[in-house]
Amino acid sequence: VLAHLMPDGTERPIEFASRTLTKSERNYSVLDKEALAIKWAVQKFFHYLYGRRFVLFTDHQPLIHIFSKRNQLPVLSATRLLHYALFLQMFDFDIKYRRSEHNGNADALSRMPQNSSELFTMDDVELFQLKQLNQLPLTCKDISKATVADQEMRELYDR
Repeated sequence: VLAHLMPDGTERPIEFASRTLTKSERNYSVLDKEALAIKWAVQKFFHYLYGRRFVLFTDHQPLIHIFSKRNQLPVLSATRLLHYALFLQMFDFDIKYRRSEHNGNADALSRMPQNSSELFTMDDVELFQLKQLNQLPLTCKDISKATVADQEMRELYDR
């Protein structure tokens, strides 16, 4: 759950996201599943988070030590965790523990049954862009006519 902290201290959700685990991911340890969830969520909300400082809450305490900026992963850590940690290094965040009882909105999504691994087959950003294009008052014919009428564009078009 991507949320914004309001001045009065309450959290307001911005966007919800969830997915089911693949067959091989279901065999991961609990630690790896929780780490995967963090990596997936940060990647999912990349456009909101990149270049901004944020707080990442987890109800899995070992991940606080693993993904904390002040700690380094042990040399013999699993390759998967190293991969996730490397990805997360490009973000400016603090990771904090939040008890499961106070993490209900995220836990509810993780328990929601789904038949597919993704809700959309198309990336959400692409879907948004397509919706915006459909709302434009212009048609392809309008653009074509304007291209032919414009001197510079006509030169490019004729090449």
